[in-house]
Amino acid sequence: MNYNFPDKLPISATIITYNEERDIERLLKSLDIIEEIIIVDSYSTDKTVEIAKKYTDKIYFREFDNYSNQRNYTLSFVTQPWILKIDGDECLTDKLKHKLYDIFNNDNPNIRTCYRLRHDLIFMGKKLKFGRSHKYVPHLFNFNDLTYGGAVHERIDFTGVRTIKLNKPRVNHYHFKNITHSIQKANSYSTLRAQDFVNKNKTIRWYHIAIYPAWRFFFHYIFHLGFLDGLPGLLFAKVKTLEVYLRNAKCKEIMDNKSNNR
Repeated sequence: MNYNFPDKLPISATIITYNEERDIERLLKSLDIIEEIIIVDSYSTDKTVEIAKKYTDKIYFREFDNYSNQRNYTLSFVTQPWILKIDGDECLTDKLKHKLYDIFNNDNPNIRTCYRLRHDLIFMGKKLKFGRSHKYVPHLFNFNDLTYGGAVHERIDFTGVRTIKLNKPRVNHYHFKNITHSIQKANSYSTLRAQDFVNKNKTIRWYHIAIYPAWRFFFHYIFHLGFLDGLPGLLFAKVKTLEVYLRNAKCKEIMDNKSNNR
């Protein structure tokens, strides 16, 4: 089904990037109905910025420390009443863009609202259907006085905010490009999550490293039927398992080093 979008919506799309040349153009093309596109780049060494300049002149730079701080920096440049938080490896489908028009035309702007959109995870060229690969992510807001928290998966305080979950249409999420990229992401995310755990004084016991990763594999692959997605489902479960193992092992290492240096 084809839709026509004659006008741009008063939305600021906020994007944080680092070496996204493979995905960024697909995203930016899908934002053709958005009035403002804001990019905060962590000094990419590939063609990310060069590609982005074809779609927006609102490109800013900041050294990366964690995801929440990067996100909060994007908010300082917002000029529109609505915010669309989206990543470089995601994109809007035509059906989702049509839904955004419906939301904008029917929403009460006087009620602070967060729309949580569900993802279709595309891994190894396959749209995963099982393994709890789908998740609801807070993407769209009709207010801009918000603050992100958390080192990896940015969180927002939704106190006093109406939250609406939209199951369909969904955001296409090309989270893992290939096996090497999957392992690199698991390593990067686990480092940030481990430090976040330490900052929150969480305790890591032996079973968090020896047993919990196996439970995470069972959770994705068996309990949530990831095996029905074939090889991509197996590898997705393995990557999530690796991320949990690395997070807990790194957290334990940081804590042990702190104790030994006292």
